[in-house]
Amino acid sequence: MDWDRAQQLVSYHDRRSLSNLNTTFLFDFLTQLFKVKRTKTGKLGPISRSSLDTNGGKLPHVYLFFFWVCIHKPLAALVIECVLEYTKYNFEDSGPISRSSRWCMERLRRIHQHPTDEEERIGRMVELIQTRAKHDLLAANKLNQLGDLALELIDDDKALPILETLFDAALLYPSTTPIFSSRFVNHLLTSKYDHWPITLKTKCWRAIPPLFEMQWMDWIERSLLEEGGYHDNDTWMQLGPELMEVSFELIATWMANDEVADWRILRLWQAVCNHYHQQPFIPSLQWDDVEQAYQTLIAYIYGGSPLEILERRNRAWLASMMSCDTTARWMDAWLGWTLEEGGVTVEEKMAPLTLYIAWLICPSLDERMTAYHRSLDAWIHSFKVGCFVGFDQVDPLSCPRVTGFLDEWYVLTNGNLPVGASLLGSMIHHSRNWTTNQCTSMIDRFIEHANLQQVPKSSVTEALVNRFTMMDDPRMNTLIPFLHSA
Repeated sequence: MDWDRAQQLVSYHDRRSLSNLNTTFLFDFLTQLFKVKRTKTGKLGPISRSSLDTNGGKLPHVYLFFFWVCIHKPLAALVIECVLEYTKYNFEDSGPISRSSRWCMERLRRIHQHPTDEEERIGRMVELIQTRAKHDLLAANKLNQLGDLALELIDDDKALPILETLFDAALLYPSTTPIFSSRFVNHLLTSKYDHWPITLKTKCWRAIPPLFEMQWMDWIERSLLEEGGYHDNDTWMQLGPELMEVSFELIATWMANDEVADWRILRLWQAVCNHYHQQPFIPSLQWDDVEQAYQTLIAYIYGGSPLEILERRNRAWLASMMSCDTTARWMDAWLGWTLEEGGVTVEEKMAPLTLYIAWLICPSLDERMTAYHRSLDAWIHSFKVGCFVGFDQVDPLSCPRVTGFLDEWYVLTNGNLPVGASLLGSMIHHSRNWTTNQCTSMIDRFIEHANLQQVPKSSVTEALVNRFTMMDDPRMNTLIPFLHSA
């Protein structure tokens, strides 16, 4: 035990300044110091009384002056046990009160006595923290210490205003500055903070971004595992507008990470945004014209600090993928061009769509995107040549252009499942003469290729159901049950 350090901290007690205390060390030290248990023989253990006399000196009773020791119930119980053992006080002794007994009773009285107006005391604490934070007198390390000091208040509903004030103070610092310790966060996870009011939880999540990210991951995992997935009445769906932008940043980062990305996460995020009727995260982005939308995205990506281009690109891409109905409509027009009798005018109209689709499947804005753009342009032109008018009169699996797509869609779209599903949906939509059995055969082959690329079958069927549901085509209603049973 570090007695010298403890003695040094005790010297601050007259100042009654909690900001001067290393609360983490003191809690650990006092817990060890006061963990005094009687053995079967009635002797003191594990710390001998001579050790307390020699090393502790005045430590045991000096710590009793600290009010925060008294409100830490487990620690206070150990303090009382230690005091009783240290003085050998006997409650049943009816004789004259010894000096040591009087000392014992005085210390126990100090533990017991505290202000009766708890709300007033909490109010003073809140006011003090607010004042110090307002005048920049509450450094990040002091907030960290106060957080550890407040560990025992997390499950006390009456003390929640103190925690809320600490979160408010933490929000004055940049989000990249860690304020609360891992000890504080771990204690939160094992507490009943999940039952806090949503306003308090919102401040907590904003003040502790890693905790918010952890909660997001937990909700996504539960939603993917539970039958029925996302529920409108889920507690997690009480997100306030303050956290929607933070969530957007998280999803954009995850979807750009190959080790984390899952197309089902995008579907859950779309459900969250639909729940809140969320407006576009890029306000100037309009989807009336594909060329104008693409130029707006490029201007947004390069319209800020060069150090944040990657982050803005990820956000722009996620905003584009979220507009699945618009993307599906444009994909339908792009593939529909192959079945039209069109000249140069129609082909020029399709060029911006080809560029935009290349951006969706590879938003790198470099030679990689250029390569996919060329590949898509070559594919759509070959599809137009190979799929002559009336090609849907024959079995689609006998058409090389169709089977080529079904066997290579993952490579063609750079693994972009929603784009691949949109292309298949548009292909079926424009081919009115294919039977239901022929369409289900195409779907099976599409899924088989996805399995070869280790794409989860549930992700594929979910993407296809989402695409087919958006199409105003009665035939799709007959294919959706097949997808659910696939």
